[in-house]
Amino acid sequence: MKTECISAVQQAVGRVLNQQEIQGIEDRVRNMLPLARKNLMEAGEPVTRASMLTRAGELAANQLRRDAETGQQRVALGVQARDRIGDFINKAKDQGRSAFDGLGDAIANTDIQAGGIGRDYFSQLMDTIKAAEPRFLGMLENPRAVRDLVFEMFGQDSGNTTAKAGAKAWAIVSESIRQRFNAAGGKIRQLSDWHLPNPHDETRIRTAGLEEWVRDVLPWVDRSRYVQPSGRLLNDVELADVMGEVWRTIESGGVNDLEPGSLVQRKALANRHNEARQLHFNGPEAYLSYHAKYGRGNVYDALQGHVHKLSREIALIETWGPNPDHMFKYFHDVATKEGAKDTIWHGVLPVTMKQLWENVTGRVNQMGEYAKLGEIAQGVRNMEVAGKLGNAFLSSLNDLNTLFSTLHYNRLPMFDGMKNLVLSFGRGHRDYANRAGLIAESVISDMNRWGENNIGTGWTSRLANATMRASFLTAWTDSVRRAFSVTMMGGMGKITRLEWSALEAGDRNRMTAKGITEREWA
Repeated sequence: MKTECISAVQQAVGRVLNQQEIQGIEDRVRNMLPLARKNLMEAGEPVTRASMLTRAGELAANQLRRDAETGQQRVALGVQARDRIGDFINKAKDQGRSAFDGLGDAIANTDIQAGGIGRDYFSQLMDTIKAAEPRFLGMLENPRAVRDLVFEMFGQDSGNTTAKAGAKAWAIVSESIRQRFNAAGGKIRQLSDWHLPNPHDETRIRTAGLEEWVRDVLPWVDRSRYVQPSGRLLNDVELADVMGEVWRTIESGGVNDLEPGSLVQRKALANRHNEARQLHFNGPEAYLSYHAKYGRGNVYDALQGHVHKLSREIALIETWGPNPDHMFKYFHDVATKEGAKDTIWHGVLPVTMKQLWENVTGRVNQMGEYAKLGEIAQGVRNMEVAGKLGNAFLSSLNDLNTLFSTLHYNRLPMFDGMKNLVLSFGRGHRDYANRAGLIAESVISDMNRWGENNIGTGWTSRLANATMRASFLTAWTDSVRRAFSVTMMGGMGKITRLEWSALEAGDRNRMTAKGITEREWA
């Protein structure tokens, strides 16, 4: 079929393809066949082998053009990233520090940016979070509410206005994340049938085995998405073979595609989400059925994980360019050549650049064979919290001293701080702070519901959270933090009326240290 694919794409693009473009062209056209078939049917045109190849060739040609534009974009972004990281290193050296210190500053800045991006997106998901209708101190999610939300995400009317608003908020945020990732050099294609992420539980899938998994999945998939080049839909045997390969890929973590002896290199982060998806569900019921049996966590865990993951990846490619690992290695080599020791002080501990990098990229949490041990250890810690922190609220009353000291240090009005502390216990003030992304950790914990069928270390986390809520500790701590954050925002708002030269030296130094110069202020 490869010759036919090349011919179809060349005809659509209007020129002869080069060797780089020819490589993988068959897969490009194959992946476009379901969409080609759908387009022809919607246009009322005959669905034949020739018509499907022609249309798939046109779609693949458009994809080639976009890839070429993305390649040019990435070259420019890579140059900008190199200058950006170089500035961190030069600034550190101007201050009499080492190149590794500058590299550490760049990594720390990326971590801060990732947190800020995540808080920004979570603050826009208030309607989605509320759609869960949490019960019993936030420990239990309402299965009916979650079902309605998923139905709305699939475009089916549930009759639940809260779920409708939640689905709308998710659609806006998830598309905004996709566009921002792509603007930084990424390549996440827009899929008409993508509604929400689908994290697989490899342990469950492996335990079920190939035959049971395929037997379960066949009634749940959208068969119109699996097409032969002739235009014919795959029959049961052919579709089972395709699903078998999907099972092998998920169960092995992609190792089944590894060619022995090949040189394995880490894929550029910007390319991480452009693979063709192989599981297409035929509706919300199918998605929920699959997630209940083979998914990891609950639906809100899936949404939260998606935002967390993409926020961190956006921060990485916006700071380090389309291939952050390559850029980090380049500057690590630069710093090494200068003869400095690869150790800096991070807080009170000495750390290496690799340790910081593994942390900011999130790989430090990918424990592989030790994942189960990590879950058990986290469960033990959660039980310690649930068993011993029931009276912690009494000792947390000293937080008032910290609040007053922090207000004084930042030269903020004490009266405003006290007023905001009282107001922060109200729903209106709390919703405002959440939508401003001020107390993101509490917003995120609101998404960590305990699904009735999700019995694992997850339930110990919910139990710990419930203890904190029942003891009033969470409400008190969040209110104190909200009071300071809103007061700080008010203070910042007042000084924005001043010119840069009119600011106090302490304010200018504080903002300069965080990358805000006179230009940004103006």
